[in-house]
Amino acid sequence: MSPSRLLVVAFGSVMACSSPGTGNTGGGSGGSGGSGGSGGGAQAPAPVWQPEGTRVTWQGLSFIVPPGMTGSDLTTHYDLIDPGSSGVNTCGITLNPPIAASGSLSAQAAALLTQTYATQGYQVLDDNYGSELAANRSEGRSAKGWEWVEVRAELRKTGPSPERGHLLLIGLGAQVLPIVGYSPGNQGCTQLAHDNTAGIIGELRWRQLAYSLELTGVTAAQIPVVGHWSLFQGNSGQEYLFAANGRYQYWGGLTTAHPYSQTELELVTSSFTGDGRYAVAGEVLTLFPDGQPAVSMLFRVFRKLSVSASGVASTDTALGLMKTDVAGPYESAVIKD
Repeated sequence: MSPSRLLVVAFGSVMACSSPGTGNTGGGSGGSGGSGGSGGGAQAPAPVWQPEGTRVTWQGLSFIVPPGMTGSDLTTHYDLIDPGSSGVNTCGITLNPPIAASGSLSAQAAALLTQTYATQGYQVLDDNYGSELAANRSEGRSAKGWEWVEVRAELRKTGPSPERGHLLLIGLGAQVLPIVGYSPGNQGCTQLAHDNTAGIIGELRWRQLAYSLELTGVTAAQIPVVGHWSLFQGNSGQEYLFAANGRYQYWGGLTTAHPYSQTELELVTSSFTGDGRYAVAGEVLTLFPDGQPAVSMLFRVFRKLSVSASGVASTDTALGLMKTDVAGPYESAVIKD
């Protein structure tokens, strides 16, 4: 990539966007078999959540415009805009044509995000208000066959700022596909660790786009899930164990405290376990609990890299499961032990 090459970004006040037109609707792929077991011959249901909306094709890319966003083909790039309830952009995502790969995917992602916003007068800062964007990243390999890296940043001009930048960089061998994002506030489509937003709500836009994205010329990859995965937050916890023989075990629990006397509390743990078979087909993980209906979820396996304010680096391997509750879809990311 030429040092002077800039990526186009979608941001600012947007009152209206043109419709991309009609197209096919669809979502993530399904399947009833794959590694990890056959599910005892049972048919895998559709995932509990998958991207839905208008599918468009632009310069060889095929993707679904996420619900609540409008798409505009601007020839040199494709804009996705969430105008928000007041008509002001709360999330802008721009798909750019592929460009030449240069160095490691993570280093190029950090350089592209920095360059894109520095030319607009921004300081581009990481989670610790420094410049080490690549040290605070997520990365993985899609079941559809491509490698990817995501970096995020605070965009600052004169002082602490809620503005956020985001870059999803997809590796395609000699080329990379840059997808750039912007939010005027930390409740938009990107949050940093120090934003302390429950569930990283804005990440859903990126999952909607990534799961719907279809590219030509790449070979699908088998993503293994074998291992022990868990997540403990506050008084809740959950654990998955996926064995190599195609069996799984799940445990989820919630601990609550009840007054026992004036000086004592009684801790009560509510839990349940489920055992059965599991199957992986592409990016769909299906659980076949013994004697219960099967459940399918879109999933990804990725690494989360971060550096603390004191300089301690950590790396976790996560299994992201797309689930739904009364508030809507979300990703539950359990960590591999």
